[in-house]
Amino acid sequence: MAELAAVLLTALCGLTLVPVDVGAALDGFLRPRLAPIGHLSVRAEPDGGGPGALDIGTLRVEADDLDVRRLPFDSFVPTPVPRSPKARLGRIILHATHAHLDAFRASEMTFESSGLIYDLPTAVARGEVRITSVERETVSVLFRDGDLDALATASLPQLQQAHIGFAGGKLVAKAKVPLLMSTLNVTISGGVAIEGEQRLVLREPLIDTGKMALPTPLRDAMLKRLDPLIDLAKALDIPVHTRWTAVTVGEGWMRLDGVVEEPEVPVVPPAFNPRERYLY
Repeated sequence: MAELAAVLLTALCGLTLVPVDVGAALDGFLRPRLAPIGHLSVRAEPDGGGPGALDIGTLRVEADDLDVRRLPFDSFVPTPVPRSPKARLGRIILHATHAHLDAFRASEMTFESSGLIYDLPTAVARGEVRITSVERETVSVLFRDGDLDALATASLPQLQQAHIGFAGGKLVAKAKVPLLMSTLNVTISGGVAIEGEQRLVLREPLIDTGKMALPTPLRDAMLKRLDPLIDLAKALDIPVHTRWTAVTVGEGWMRLDGVVEEPEVPVVPPAFNPRERYLY
């Protein structure tokens, strides 16, 4: 974040003698760090900064077909600096499509950080941005039909042709289960909920096997493996602590929404303290 915002600051605020194209500068900074990547678009929008000359509006980063873990989520941790002039960075929005995660993919993932304050002397003197406070940081992940197929196969390897979709406000999983000399079509459906802010669970799951009964041991084993449906902390593997607060299911999609919790960080005192230098 410090390096990224420094590029933005230099381009927007003229801390260089050479004119800089903001989009090109940030693109050049991010592309090698996110590679391999399908598409990258960067826009700096000075439309909402404060009255200060070094206030910045919105930075938008749009990326497609990338490993989400390469995005600089963990760079937004603030470091308080007391009694020091500050400037404002309105919002940073990172939006990724066809996002690759550890065991599956997501159609979209959005990280938004708003109301950022950075230390002005550090930015001017050293050309880097030290975030000192953040009003709010959120994460949302959108899954569409088929995005979780790989997760289903990894969680229940006995299933064949597993497919997970969303319909009627429920998660609907369909697969084939080998049984003796044939296969059994199985449909598992149920509502979804967030449990303990870190687990996605099925509510009142139903297993439909048509006319043929599913052997009880196999049925019990499948339900056990589906609790939880997803351990969000492990599966999403986002390098910031996220408190997942809501899950919404629509026709053909499911969205998870969470709030990033800032860790306790020590206050960094000013580098120069006249009282200590001249009075003691």
